Amino acid sequence: MTEREEGDSVIDQYIQQYGRRLYGLCMHLCANRFEADDLYQDTWIRLNKARKLLKEVLTDETDLSV
Repeated sequence: MTEREEGDSVIDQYIQQYGRRLYGLCMHLCANRFEADDLYQDTWIRLNKARKLLKEVLTDETDLSV
């Protein structure tokens, strides 16, 4: 499995587990369905970016010990 496929799989798992709750929260916070849809999509995009950044930090070979 490629790194991209692995990342897609992780996001798919998150969506399966938390998607309905997150969408419900977006609907509660927004004035209309279109804004809720945008917020929902933006949340998953940010999650994916944060996941990639965290993975880079955790796999960085730089010695962080003092």
